[in-house]
Amino acid sequence: WEFMPLTTLTAGLRYNEQESGYRFQGTGNPSRLAFGSPFVAVNNFSSLGNKDEHVTGKLSLQRQFTPDLMGYVSASTGYKGHAYDITSSLNELTAAQQPVKPETAKSYEIGVKGSFLANRLTVAATAFSSKFEDYQQNSGSYIPDTLIYQTRLNSLPGVETKGVELDMNALVTSNLLVNAALAYTDATITEFKNAQCYQVSGGTNGGFNASCILRNPLYGNQNTQDVSGGRMPFAPRRKATINARYVIRVPSRSFDAFVTGTLNYQSDMFTNLDQNPINYVRPTTYLHGGFGIRDKKGRYTLSLRVNNLLDKRYLANRSVQLGNFNASAPNPPATIQTTTWTPPRNAFRNIAIKLDTTF
Repeated sequence: WEFMPLTTLTAGLRYNEQESGYRFQGTGNPSRLAFGSPFVAVNNFSSLGNKDEHVTGKLSLQRQFTPDLMGYVSASTGYKGHAYDITSSLNELTAAQQPVKPETAKSYEIGVKGSFLANRLTVAATAFSSKFEDYQQNSGSYIPDTLIYQTRLNSLPGVETKGVELDMNALVTSNLLVNAALAYTDATITEFKNAQCYQVSGGTNGGFNASCILRNPLYGNQNTQDVSGGRMPFAPRRKATINARYVIRVPSRSFDAFVTGTLNYQSDMFTNLDQNPINYVRPTTYLHGGFGIRDKKGRYTLSLRVNNLLDKRYLANRSVQLGNFNASAPNPPATIQTTTWTPPRNAFRNIAIKLDTTF
């Protein structure tokens, strides 16, 4: 609704009524069946008729200050229905914990977008805040009233993410284009009092971290810790990407050449909800470079790119496990701590050749 010149109000409302559920039949047990016997299912689980109603909406106000500059503010709510974890870990204990609660969210955003210097520079800046209740997240924990540890879909009581983002595109010269994206994001756990503990080799608290409450009576005699105020996994606070492309004009040819370079930076992060220091990943900075040729009519582009130009190793995920190794008498069993990490694609220098064509 453009209720006044250059000022627009946008509103939306949705009512959602949902019923969900599942039926699950596990594989048969051939050891109990004679040859040729019909299939017999075991591990039959179900959760049916789970109903929920919810209303979500969005309200935004946009102002076109000049033909090249606009600003906006918006507020919205979100909803995700009941969830079910019917992966390979499904058993009688985990099935009894389902369904996982619906997830709700409230989000606020304010931003500006503009073009300057005869459209040679475009800028978009945004500040945002989102709060989630019953955030659905896969994590490991003990089944209530047991000390059976299981990785499964859980519901975190509270999560919040807030920050600012800045995107810029600048045509510095007729041949040099620079793109930059900067972001600061603070993603925290606002409430999660029954999070899983983590093991500490030789620890004095039953082999767990000092803040772990062993057999916590408030949460089904599980081993729990309060990670409220902790950081969400895989959520670096600062990220930056700067990309430059320089075109080399070749007057006597049907193509032009170009050189590209990209600088990526990411601050430190954790890779697990339990805040285990072993799952800490250090800040990373990487450089990518390349060159190529492009048909002046835009019909094809042939490029060569070297990712991780300096061949700098880095981690994307790291975990620690404790295992008991048996030993022949009279030697006692040994507890060994193993650390594993998963290298992402660009953890090592790699070269890519790419051909783009248009028809």
